[in-house]
Amino acid sequence: MYTGKLDLSEHAGSDVLNLILASDELLLDELVTSVQEYLIKNQAEWLQQNLFKVLQIVFQLESCKLLQNYCLVTICDEPDFFFDSPKFPTLEKNVLLRLVERDDLQIDETELWNYLIKWGMAQSSELKGKEINNIRSWDENDFMVLKSTLNQLIAHIRYFEISSKDFHSNIWPLRKLLPEALFEDIVSFYMANIKPDQYNLASRASRHVKVTVDSLIIKLKHASILANWIQRKDYNAKIRNGKDLKNIKISRVKTSDFAIYECSDQNIPFNFGNSDLIINKNSGTSNQRHYESSILDTNNFSIEEMEIFRFIKD
Repeated sequence: MYTGKLDLSEHAGSDVLNLILASDELLLDELVTSVQEYLIKNQAEWLQQNLFKVLQIVFQLESCKLLQNYCLVTICDEPDFFFDSPKFPTLEKNVLLRLVERDDLQIDETELWNYLIKWGMAQSSELKGKEINNIRSWDENDFMVLKSTLNQLIAHIRYFEISSKDFHSNIWPLRKLLPEALFEDIVSFYMANIKPDQYNLASRASRHVKVTVDSLIIKLKHASILANWIQRKDYNAKIRNGKDLKNIKISRVKTSDFAIYECSDQNIPFNFGNSDLIINKNSGTSNQRHYESSILDTNNFSIEEMEIFRFIKD
């Protein structure tokens, strides 16, 4: 310590986090900043594995802006694992508010609504035993309790990004939670395509690449990750197992001549690497050869649904 150097390499992430707490109490601002930088650079995996614990601590400390922002960005880039966690209902309201008001939160607005309802119901003992699927059993007090809990949060949902079908299925049954003026504006939008002048919430978008996508398989957040991959950004971003997709892998070609392989004596619509990925009608094969890694974990596969995308830079 007398040399001004602090070796944290042998310390667990929890110990380093406790050091931040102690340093903050002692008003050692430079040390707080340095230790935050160390955690972000060297303990990223531990931070992600203990995200709820870290959030609970750093959002109590004004001096922890670096870790606060790091945690929020991590969640925004990969929100599914966070919102699906059994620990999600324990999240403090102030942290959740900071999250839902961000424009770079990569989440479907209908999904966000459902997550907020789940969180809100977990905050009140009066709603214990109540079920969304049995909304007719709710009384006025149930709606008032949930509305009071979610009032600040649901104001940040981009309702005009939600399809009328999703609105009817997910939000209409709980329309009493919405402020009357907002509800009228949403109905006007669906019936006459009129968006209120005072509405100032922008569409959520990736921090790096703004994209639009017309797809039945992937969503905007997946398209943003794919676009970043193509532009060689965010190598570590993942599209996790979840409700929407199986694992997606990126594999770059080692020999450019074999990127898309054409052979005059073969009538194969899609041939990547002349073996790495071959698609013919509703079946295909995958054997790693000219790409960096295997594209699929199986050699033979059948196709239920397929989409092809072309990325165009403005």
